[in-house]
Amino acid sequence: MFDCSSEITEFYKKHVRLAKAQVKDLADYRDKNITRLENGLKNNEDLIPLRHINQGSYAMRTINQHPENDYDIDIGVIFKKDDLIGSQGGDKTALATRKMVLEAVKDERFTKEPELKKNCVRVFYNEGYHLDMPAYRESVNQYGETAIELASTEWINSDPEAVTKW
Repeated sequence: MFDCSSEITEFYKKHVRLAKAQVKDLADYRDKNITRLENGLKNNEDLIPLRHINQGSYAMRTINQHPENDYDIDIGVIFKKDDLIGSQGGDKTALATRKMVLEAVKDERFTKEPELKKNCVRVFYNEGYHLDMPAYRESVNQYGETAIELASTEWINSDPEAVTKW
């Protein structure tokens, strides 16, 4: 039997997996957008998220090469539910929360404006990349259990880290 494992490994490294330099570029885009979001929220006098979480193929380190550089970076933004207060004093709606994130990441340097999607805010880059930024709210119930909800068409129970943990 012929051993072709080295050829397969070489092919995998050259033609399937994303090069480390490209992964670093994606990390830089992620970091710049976290900074852009936080600065935009401060400038708009909105609240700052509790934390951010890497999601999807970036978090799982399974990004594969794409001929048109259509790479998707997913970074979840988690806010404290008690801090998400609407203009009338009640809970901020899921839509209002996504719009808050959208306004915070807008930047005059973008060729294509960030876009409000059903489950996230999408930021586009000329190189073909895009970054999806879903917003979540986190609360703790009377038993000390943490609940996380995704800002979709309404607030939906979610576990944004479940796939990565799995």
